[in-house]
Amino acid sequence: MDEYFKLLRRLITQGYDVQTRGLSTKELINENIYIHGSNFYSVDDVRYFEVVQRYLMGELTWYFSGDRKVDGIVKYSKFWDKIKNEDGTVNSNYGYSLFYKKNKYCHSPFEWALIQLLLDESSRKAIMLYNDEDYFFTGNKDFVCLASDTIIHSPEGNVTIKELTNIIKLKGKYPVFSVNFNTKKIELKWCRKAWKNGKEKIIRIHLDDKTHIDCTHNHTFYIKKKVYYCKHKYHIKYFAVEAQDLQKNDRLIPIRYPGKNLFIEDIGSNWGGNSQKRICKVEDLNIERDVYDIEVDDNHNFFINSGVLVHNCTQLQQFFIRDNKLITVIYIRSSDVVKGLTYDIPFWSIVQQQMLLELKQKYKNLELGTMSINFGSVHIYDSDIELVNKMVDGYIRKFYVKLKKIIPLGKDQAWYEENIGDHVEFITHDK
Repeated sequence: MDEYFKLLRRLITQGYDVQTRGLSTKELINENIYIHGSNFYSVDDVRYFEVVQRYLMGELTWYFSGDRKVDGIVKYSKFWDKIKNEDGTVNSNYGYSLFYKKNKYCHSPFEWALIQLLLDESSRKAIMLYNDEDYFFTGNKDFVCLASDTIIHSPEGNVTIKELTNIIKLKGKYPVFSVNFNTKKIELKWCRKAWKNGKEKIIRIHLDDKTHIDCTHNHTFYIKKKVYYCKHKYHIKYFAVEAQDLQKNDRLIPIRYPGKNLFIEDIGSNWGGNSQKRICKVEDLNIERDVYDIEVDDNHNFFINSGVLVHNCTQLQQFFIRDNKLITVIYIRSSDVVKGLTYDIPFWSIVQQQMLLELKQKYKNLELGTMSINFGSVHIYDSDIELVNKMVDGYIRKFYVKLKKIIPLGKDQAWYEENIGDHVEFITHDK
């Protein structure tokens, strides 16, 4: 967990102050960390091992049961009671999404990924989507989307997001323009998934070029701001902001087509430019429209309408077999580094180990590789900063949550609560 604690320190020292739905956070965007070895921790006098272990084991039993009813997890944390749907279920049971939800070919995402690697050791198709399209309904605040007439930029011709869903059904993929924030370059990436999410309430973002964007309240945009490091000197920094939190005069990141050249205006150090994409007004239309979303490989962003960069929402986990090691890569739109990531890392690791044990039946010498986690936004809420400071200054106990044998599926939560200890153990990694 060394990389995790380095991330905590970067957030405290380098994170930028961002207001989200009235809450203050410190945030970094487009971060990534690598996990190898220890995947869980406790901190003496701050996060007692017995407390965090009890919650993690409870969450694992709930995940593997596949039961979306909140009763199975609320006894371990009352937080879940606050986000339940009207029918008493929640949409964040990752176990249901990965192991139990079947596609039209009767494969779960886990089964699909496993099959791809069994058929082709060098496959790049072993992908598991955590988001379930059935969860797109009015009143669900977990997912984000765009109005049906939103234009998606592509070298093969700009199309509406509605048209794109039909193209994907026919062709399986379509190229779109996307930004790599590490290189600050525009790249061509494949869109392989596009879908209709039903009807949602819409807000309209008015821009200074007389265009507008219609989207759900929580769709993610990229904005740029001046961050001063002395009185008259500043850096240009980029932030991921939900539509409902955009403010008048915020500047979006635009794309331009000067002749045959393609570049991003002001992606470097300049503040000026001819295409600012300033926000003039954010208007709540108070109407419902058909909305859609897409998934873009690698960078997980794309350009819409008059050339504004936005983020897609899907969280996914991908597997590769390289150099006789099973590597997993996580892509996540947004992560609370304290309350969420702490428990997500060991779960993703358990899923990776479950995949490893399944694959070892064919690839006898296959070993566990690294986990890479790529964040759209990773953040700390101000209310947790004091806790984080105590954590980084405290005595950290590191553990490796090891899967001893494959966890069977199809049992109820009571069975997992009774037997999970036979499958999972905590190995001390203290130095």
